[in-house]
Amino acid sequence: MPSVPELSALLDRLEARNIGVHLRGYLADGRCAFVDVCHGAAAHLVRHQPDGLRMIYPFPISSQACLDGQDDPLQCECHELAMNIKTNRPHGYSEELFQDCFSGLMEQAEYVTQFAPSRVVLVADRLPDDETLESWLALVD
Repeated sequence: MPSVPELSALLDRLEARNIGVHLRGYLADGRCAFVDVCHGAAAHLVRHQPDGLRMIYPFPISSQACLDGQDDPLQCECHELAMNIKTNRPHGYSEELFQDCFSGLMEQAEYVTQFAPSRVVLVADRLPDDETLESWLALVD
C-alpha cells in the first residue's frame, strides 16, 4: 500500500488496536488522504466523527462529493439511492455513458451500502489531536 504520511498517527493507532485496514491513499485530487477500515470497526466509528475526519463509502460518487464539500450521496434512505446516483453523476461520464453504466453503478452502490461507510478521509490540514483520536478509536472496543 502507498505511504500516506498525513495519516501515520492514525494508521499506527489502527494497527495497535488490530483494526483492519484494506486500502489507503489519496482521493482523486491527490490532497485528501484516506484509509479504508474494516466494516466491523466502521460501524462503530461512523457514529461520531471527529472534526477533520469524514467517513464516506468507498465509491467514486462518494469520493467526488467529499472533494466537492458535499454530503455522501450514498448515506441516504434506500428509496433515495437511485435518485442520488442520478443527481450525482460521476465526473467525466457523458449522459450516454452514464445511462449505459447506471444499472452497474446501482448494483455496486446497493452492495456497499449494506455496510457502514468505511473510508476515513482527512478533510482538514492535519489529524485531530492524539486524545481525540484515542477516544474515537475506543468506540470500537
